[in-house]
This record gives sequence, structure tokens and C-alpha cells, in this order.
Amino acid sequence: MRFFSTMKCLPLFPVGSLVLGLLGWQASAQSDRTPENSDLPAAVVSEAAADSPGGGETEAELFQRADLNRDGWLSGIEVGAYRGYDADGDGEVTELEFMAGRARDRLRIEEGRLTQADIDLFAGYDSTYSGYLSGTDIARAGAGAYDTDFDGRVTREEFFAGRERDRRAAVAREAQLTEERRRENERRRAAGEAVEAPAWGQPLAPRKGFMIGWVMSADGEPLPEFTIEVLAYDVGEESLVRKLEGEPQMVGRFKAKDGYYEVRLPDRSFGFVASVILDGPQGPTKYPLRAEGPVESHLDYVEIDRSSEGVVKNLVWDHSLDDLP
Repeated sequence: MRFFSTMKCLPLFPVGSLVLGLLGWQASAQSDRTPENSDLPAAVVSEAAADSPGGGETEAELFQRADLNRDGWLSGIEVGAYRGYDADGDGEVTELEFMAGRARDRLRIEEGRLTQADIDLFAGYDSTYSGYLSGTDIARAGAGAYDTDFDGRVTREEFFAGRERDRRAAVAREAQLTEERRRENERRRAAGEAVEAPAWGQPLAPRKGFMIGWVMSADGEPLPEFTIEVLAYDVGEESLVRKLEGEPQMVGRFKAKDGYYEVRLPDRSFGFVASVILDGPQGPTKYPLRAEGPVESHLDYVEIDRSSEGVVKNLVWDHSLDDLP
């Protein structure tokens, strides 16, 4: 009876207040460290905020934010997206392992073997925060081919390596397509056919031995299909605007489309007059073209000094597309 009497005399109220106070402090501290979406583990945070320019969060701050219980390492649910940093495989990520893992990621990004998108995608697909993809996670990520050891799991490293292989394969495919387009355009040039046009309006790089450019209507739209005719004049000692020497020489007629033309240049300085030939119900009709930009005289030719790098000249047909024959 003395024992129970003693228990009744204990000051229960201060102890209860202390417990409630500690729980309130812990909840407040947790709320300061967890994301707005409270049903996600705090350790599973997007690494984009720390890696992107202006993210404003250091590696140490990121580690502290993931270390919910402040014990100096990540364990359990804290590990989350950083499980790949567990170098010794003990299920925990120390601060040293964390820093080393982040440094490896940054190095691979600088070397072009990894992108921030790779990191963010893996973290997004890893719905169980296990550090690997399995089951529906692999299906959602389309990462089945990344499981190189066929264990039914795609680790962080397998995912990154697979993404890198995909990028290299895409570059190789693009190089192959570029070479195929080049060969096809060479065949078309030899046959007098229109070559494949680049994306309309983009800046053009000079092509050796050619005058290239855009042919547009007065309202800035590309001519769909046309033939461009170029006459060349020899350039004397005096200005071309003041004097033309000799008869014009036909450089040639070249089929073109989608507003893009190519003309093989004579191997000398010359002035040129360009015309566009459009097919209509009454047969082909020839129209003069002028160089793009302010018109300084009534002459519709310009002087070109052919260089080894070629020439880019945009030309204008002073009509609207509505006037096409």
C-alpha cells in the first residue's frame, strides 16, 4: 500500500507537460525539415534544387535536410534517392559517402556522361525509394533494357548507363541520317533536282563553291516550288553599279523548293542578276529577284566576291504568295 501511496504523490502534471512540450518541439522541427507534401519522405527531395544554377542549397545543407533525426548519417527512409551513394552497402549513407556520391555525379555531368534530367527521372520513377527500379517502376520508365544483369531490378548506375547509351545511339542515328541526306542531296544536284531545304528561316552557313540562300515573297513567306535562273557579269576595275563589261554569262537554272536555293558559283568575282521562273496555266513565267535589304538603286544585281567559303544571299520576289500563277 505504501508503494501506491507514493505513486499517487508524484507530481504528474509537470512530467506530462514536459512530454507534451517535447512532442510539440519534435513535430515543429519535423515540419521545418519536411517538404510541403507531408506524405512524401523528407529524404526524397528533388536533387534539381541543389544542382541547378541559383538553387542556393549547398551539399552540406542538402545532407542536413535529409538527415531527419540529426544522427550524422542517412538510414531507413532517410536514404531515399541517395541509396546509390551507399559505397559499403551497409544500408546507411554517411556524410562522407554522400559528399563523394554528389561529387561523382557532378564530375559525370561535367564530362557529359550524365545529365541532371537522368538524376531527376530516376528519383521520380523510384516510387518505393529503394534506390532501384522494379516491377511497374521499370515499365513506367521504359527501362527494361537497362537491366543488364537480368535480376529484375534497375539500379541507379544501370539507369544512368542506359540513358547514356541511348544518347550515344541517338547521336549515331542523327549522324547516319545527316550522311544519308548529304548523299541524297548530292545525287539531286547532279540530276538537276531540288535539294532538301533546311528549316525555313534559320541562319544559313556558307557552302563552299555555292551561293545559297532563301527566296521569299514580299510578305516574307517561302516560295514553295520554283526554278532560279542566275546570269553573271564580269566585274571590271570600275564599280559594277557604274559599268558592266561584256555580255552576261548564264550560270544556270536550278530547281528549288521550300524557299531554299543553291547555285554553283563561277570561280571569279562577278555581279549577278537572279530571276525566278514559276510554272502557271499559261506556261512558265520569269520574274526578277532582288537581294534582301534596302534597295539603293534600280539595279537588281549585286557584286559578289566569291570566297572559298561560298556566299549566302537571301532574295526577294516582290509579290505576295497570293499572286502565284
